[in-house]
Amino acid sequence: NTAGVIVPGTPTFVANNAGSRFPNLVGALRLDQAWGSAEVSGILQENRAANFTQAPIVGTASSRLADSKIGFAISGGLKINVPQLAAGDALYLGAVYADGVTSSTFGNIFAGASNVATVGGATLFAPDAVILPVTQGGTGNIRNVRSYGFNVGFQHFWTPTFATTISGAYGEVDIPLTSRNVGDTRFYGVGLLNSYTPVRGLQFALDTIYINVDPRGRQIDANRGAPFTKSQDGAFAARFRVTRDF
Repeated sequence: NTAGVIVPGTPTFVANNAGSRFPNLVGALRLDQAWGSAEVSGILQENRAANFTQAPIVGTASSRLADSKIGFAISGGLKINVPQLAAGDALYLGAVYADGVTSSTFGNIFAGASNVATVGGATLFAPDAVILPVTQGGTGNIRNVRSYGFNVGFQHFWTPTFATTISGAYGEVDIPLTSRNVGDTRFYGVGLLNSYTPVRGLQFALDTIYINVDPRGRQIDANRGAPFTKSQDGAFAARFRVTRDF
């Protein structure tokens, strides 16, 4: 779910990504031991723009292609077993830094076909790259969007079949643009997951989460529209799921 390269609009973005010339390259190294496990992974991605005629806000009628940029992301994860508390208990730690692969930081919180998520009345813009308009010194050149995030979780088994997981996450996105509606954004979430596994391969789970989006400055309220503005906002979400693995 990524819009790839976008052009700033008012109050939203216009997708302007061209087709891929090569697939994303992904690699990972993993270590599993009695104490837990560790993993380091990375990805390379090309961010490539379509021509200017699809991006009139750039301020030129030229039909030449804008340049392309290679984006990357590096992530690391750590699982530490804590059998001293209960069998299966574990602490999970993770971190990611991305330059042009923003979805590596924010995962699947974006439900649509573009990296724009509305939480309450506040909007989190998280594209992979942007085209700088001439008003900001750009001539259609691409700039990658930078982002980073951290997460931590702890899973405790009350019984061999019932477990609770508490988790938290924090992230920031740095968009190389300045406008009233678009800018750097902070994001955090806390979650609680209760799961029941009566037999192997069958799980019942209740998942609840609170998400908060805090853009830099004020933006148009997504729920009310102009002239109403909003700085930060949050939302609760919950789901019940049944999973059967064979």
